[in-house]
Amino acid sequence: MTDEQFWSIIHDSRTAFDPSHRDGNMHKQKERLAMLLSSLTLDDIVGFDTLFQEKKKELYRWDLWAAAYIFDGGCSDDGFSDFREWLISMGEEVYTRALKDVNSLIGVMDRDDVEYPSFEGFWHVPTVVYEKKTGKKMPYILSPTRLGEPVGQDWTEKDLPLRFPELWAQYGSR
Repeated sequence: MTDEQFWSIIHDSRTAFDPSHRDGNMHKQKERLAMLLSSLTLDDIVGFDTLFQEKKKELYRWDLWAAAYIFDGGCSDDGFSDFREWLISMGEEVYTRALKDVNSLIGVMDRDDVEYPSFEGFWHVPTVVYEKKTGKKMPYILSPTRLGEPVGQDWTEKDLPLRFPELWAQYGSR
């Protein structure tokens, strides 16, 4: 599975969205992703999952955790995991821009097709598809849970308005 193929599948999984309606789009994306993955070879499903885990790990950064915290008025480690899944589900452009500049997320959360900036269980779709096709557990190349510390500079809640003034101005008072 190449990076280009990975992002093409993510892009295609979003094609069932109703751009004028928030509710239900995440569910539609999960269903579409499952359908797309089920047509792949087992090696490609594992490859997709491996790339997903790599991309999710790359998003394990303090600045992105701050964004998730500001968007939601708080963010646990599980919540941050779901936020990173959401970032991947939004596609390559949102993902890449967020890695370069956390302020690129301003407005993304407010798009008409976005239910919520968190996508619990999106990473699990390849596992479900693999297990349905084989009756066996997914062979994990990367552990989805062993991450250590996020990359970058740690923060406290009181730091957020000064460290992330643009995000704070837009979402901090919600």
